[in-house]
Amino acid sequence: MHPNMRQFTFVALAALPLLLLAFAPHAQALDAGEIEALKDMQAEWGRQLGWTGAPNCSWTGVTCNSAGHVVELNLSLNQLSGSIPDSIGNLQSLLFLYLSGNQLSGSI
Repeated sequence: MHPNMRQFTFVALAALPLLLLAFAPHAQALDAGEIEALKDMQAEWGRQLGWTGAPNCSWTGVTCNSAGHVVELNLSLNQLSGSIPDSIGNLQSLLFLYLSGNQLSGSI
């Protein structure tokens, strides 16, 4: 192998981890308050929404930003009933909340 080729191969292999990090999706990290809020909603409506497992940004109606914080909750038209958990106030990055078309009570 030509010496320049070995040098190029070494540089390319050394740069590979950096390229992988640059193109990897952002890590999602719900904070403790968001986890509490989503768990409370899961306990109340999880079966109807199909929410299973640990709270996460891939649940139906949950939208997170690139930092992994909940910015939108769209639970409208799901025929949900019951109380809105007080912990919904823990969603500190929440920008949009859609609850219409349900039979919910409580304050936000």
